[in-house]
Order: sequence, then structure tokens, then C-alpha cells
Amino acid sequence: MTHDQLAGLLSALTGISILVASFFQWFDVTYHGALPLRRWVKVLFVVLIAALIGSLVALFWPSAGSSVAHSAHRLLPVRGARRGPYVGRPVEPVLRVQRDPWDWVLFSLSVLAALAAAVALSTWWSRLRRVPEVGFRWETPDGNPWIPNQTFALQPRISNFRVILDNVGAAAASLVVVNVIVPHFLEIESKNDDGSPRNVHEASEVAVGCPPDHKVRFFVAQTETFVPGIAVIFRFRVTVPASLPTGTPRNFYFAVSAESERFSRSGHLLIPSLGVVTNPAFWLNEKWPGKRHPWWPPRRIKTSPGMTVRAGPGRRIDRRQVVLDVQAPTLAGQSGGG
Repeated sequence: MTHDQLAGLLSALTGISILVASFFQWFDVTYHGALPLRRWVKVLFVVLIAALIGSLVALFWPSAGSSVAHSAHRLLPVRGARRGPYVGRPVEPVLRVQRDPWDWVLFSLSVLAALAAAVALSTWWSRLRRVPEVGFRWETPDGNPWIPNQTFALQPRISNFRVILDNVGAAAASLVVVNVIVPHFLEIESKNDDGSPRNVHEASEVAVGCPPDHKVRFFVAQTETFVPGIAVIFRFRVTVPASLPTGTPRNFYFAVSAESERFSRSGHLLIPSLGVVTNPAFWLNEKWPGKRHPWWPPRRIKTSPGMTVRAGPGRRIDRRQVVLDVQAPTLAGQSGGG
């Protein structure tokens, strides 16, 4: 590869990188395509990228003259020898190209531009991969952690629960919609920050509701700022009615779902860890000021608690198992926790 081909290759790759990054930056400015893009912008990007790719093809495409020149020199074997050396091999003259300082300046600028584009593109790519992620923590009415696969015995009284959402990801979410869901035969209550009661709705949810219709009751809450390192707490009260319908199941689930447009598809993502705090326990170190956050190796962010969370594009749902303790006496008006 000659210096001219190398310089042209670096220039073309630099141009393609800048165009691709510029297009996706434009796409982000338009709120992920929510705002219409003008047609001339799309056409311009496509034409420029096609032109750069065409220049790469033309740069390395052999010319017709060179193919004819090489085909005219045929190698003739020596008579009487089966596998001997060849004679008649053409000797091509060695051409030495004398470059002036200006050529070396252009070549150096092409290398610097390619390096700058690579750094800018990698920074932009790593920035796009930084997404928010949610971690779920539950607390029982007595204030103890409610871990996955642990069954809580719900007695026929008023019980207060807490669910805590942590942003264990690497970026903030502008809006997260939270649904707290219980089976339809239970009463659920919650209050907003100003003390007003939240509206309770009815729907169907396979993860929580009981067959065959899977009816549930739930309330909707939202947080405007969901940043790493800050927990968002939702309190709700569950009441078991004095009389339950016939055939009410004794084993069921409570669930909490969180929805945000920036949640990834699978619930885990490998990202660069430089300057990213993904573990809430980092802030709980008793020693002051503690260790510096590591920058290597790349950190895998994932929703918690691990494999018990159902993850999909833009949504996470976590649930806890409940058993109805019908043998306990009814304590009307008594709370099972603060």
C-alpha cells in the first residue's frame, strides 16, 4: 500500500466516522426520531457516505493498464526441466518518488484527523451505551428486607410495605413510571408527596393476577429524576377484606414494574466503567473518604435482584410471593408496620 492510498484510506474512514456520528447526533437532537427529519438531510448524509465508499473502491481498484502490462509478461519454463527455475522473468524498474515536506504535512494531518475521529467516535459510542437501570428492594411491614424467593405471610389486617428503586445504571432517566400491583381481591392504598391519595385502577396482569382472568389492582406513580446513587421510595398499604370470595387462592404475588424509554432490552449491558458508579454500596463505605472508584475493568450493569426480574425493552417487573394466613385473627384497623 502506497502512502497516497494510506492517506486516502484514512481520510475516507475519517469522513465516514464523522458523518455517521453526526447523523446519530442529529437523531438524538430530534428526540430519537420523534421530530421529523428534513428529506435533504437524509439525502445529504446518504450521498456523502456513498461518495466516500466509492472513493475507497476507486482507490484500490486496479486499472486496466496495469492488468494488461502484467499479462504481457509471461514466464517461460526451461526446456527439459520438470520443476526448475523460470527464465524470462520481467525485471520491472524501481521507481523512487521524492516527496516534498508538504506531502508529509498532508499525510501527518490525515493521521491526526483519523485518530481524532476515532477518539471522538469511541467517546460518543461509550456515551450512548451509558443507560439507566433499575434495582428493586422490598421491605416487609416490620422493616426487614424482603428478598426474592421469600414468602411473606399476609394476615387479615392492614399491612404497610415499602419498595425502593435504585438506579444501578450509568445514566439518569428523565422519567420513570412505576406501577405497584396486587391481586384484585385485596385493597391497596398509597399517597402522593403532597398527601393526596393515588388513584387505584384495575386491569389484567399475568405476572400477578390469579387465573383465569388475572385481574389486579394497581396505582401509578412516577419520578421525574432517576439518577444513579439516589433511591426512590414508594409506600403502599394493603388491606385484606374481612370476607373473601369463594375460591380465593392462598398463594399469590405482589409486583412492581418500572418503565422508561432508556431501559435496555435485556436488563444487562457491558459498558466502560471510567467515571461511572453503578453499585449503590459504593456510597455506604464507613471509611472516609474511602477508595476511589475503579476505572478498570469494564463494568457490567444489570438489573437487580439478578435473575428474578423480568426484563424487556423499556420495562422491568419484579415480584414477591405472598401466602394468605387465614388462621390469624382479624385485627381491624391495626397496622403491621410504619
